[in-house]
Amino acid sequence: MIVSRRCYWLLLGFPVALALACGSDESTPIAIPSGGPSFETLSPPPSPTPLSEIDCPAPIPSVSLQADGSVQNAVPLSAEWVGKDCSSISREFFYVPGEALFVTASHLPTLVLAQEPVALKASAWIPDLSAATRIEGGELAVPMASANQGRRSIASQLSLDATSEQALRLSELEPGEYIIEIVGTWPDGLATVSLRIVVT
Repeated sequence: MIVSRRCYWLLLGFPVALALACGSDESTPIAIPSGGPSFETLSPPPSPTPLSEIDCPAPIPSVSLQADGSVQNAVPLSAEWVGKDCSSISREFFYVPGEALFVTASHLPTLVLAQEPVALKASAWIPDLSAATRIEGGELAVPMASANQGRRSIASQLSLDATSEQALRLSELEPGEYIIEIVGTWPDGLATVSLRIVVT
């Protein structure tokens, strides 16, 4: 087979062009910048706000639960008090008492408020305290971003009257541990507080 001189040079130059196009194995690699921040620049997780740092002209009226000779004082659920001269809300944690109050289903506990409320409502839900940390006052701080948000959304509603003292009816609750979430409205403002009980 006769190959023209022009085709011969084309065939001879093809491997050279291919080598130049592909480069050698010793070529410098391309540096690819990372797409996210380094571990050193990540922000640390937030810390719970001590409940003692709530500073409002009107203090949150105290709420307590009495059962079988024991008393538990409610704590602000989310470091929250909304009043005429103050609005203090913490959205990263919710707070519950450090120890649970044991109540017997057959003996209704008594809910006592230091100030007569304008309106009062309550709900009960089963908590997951596995991520809780104990803060300086002895309360437990639980991150808002947890399974508890879903548990709160399916809470059982409790029947309450807008009065300063009444029996807390728990007949619909099965034995177990619960967070009682109480929303109270008073002439000076609104607050959400929590109690922690074990129904036996």
